[in-house]
Amino acid sequence: MTRRRRRGPGRESGAWLKALVVVCWLVVALAHWQGAIAAGYETADVSRSTGVDVVADTDAVTGIDPNGSVHVNATDRLVTVSNRFGQSVTVTVALRSNSTDIGDLVVGGTTVGDSATVDLASGSDVVVEISIPDDASLVGREVRFDVRAQTTGLYTNASNRSVPVEG
Repeated sequence: MTRRRRRGPGRESGAWLKALVVVCWLVVALAHWQGAIAAGYETADVSRSTGVDVVADTDAVTGIDPNGSVHVNATDRLVTVSNRFGQSVTVTVALRSNSTDIGDLVVGGTTVGDSATVDLASGSDVVVEISIPDDASLVGREVRFDVRAQTTGLYTNASNRSVPVEG
C-alpha cells in the first residue's frame, strides 16, 4: 500500500503568497513602465529661443511700455510706467551699469541722472525719458534698464529691459 503524505497548509499557502507577490510586483512594474501610474500631471520639453525677451507688459500690475528706439542728440521717451496696484507706489527706473555712459534719465523735464524714483498714485503713469548726446559711437547700442515698484507688502521688479539707440 502506498501512502500519500499530505503537506501541511503552511507550505501550500506560502507558495501562493509568493506567487501573488511576484505577480503584483510585475503588474506594478509594467504599469509604471507603460506610464499608467502618474503623479497627476504631464511634463514636456518645449524648445524656445533664449534670445526672446519680454520687453513690454502694459497690462501687468506695473505696466511697462518701453519705446521702440531712442536717438542720439535727442531726449526721447525711454519707458512709460503705469501703476495698477490700487494704491500709491514708489517706482524706480534705473540704468544698468553697462548703459550709464549712454545718457541721463529725465523726468518731467528735469535731468535726474542714472536713476529716477517717483511716487505714483494708483491709476497714473510716469514717462521716463533719456537724453542722449550727439555721439555716433552710441548708435547700435542698447539702453538697458530696470523698473522696480514697491508699496506696503508688495514689490515688483522688471530687470534688464532694453531699447536700441539709433542715429
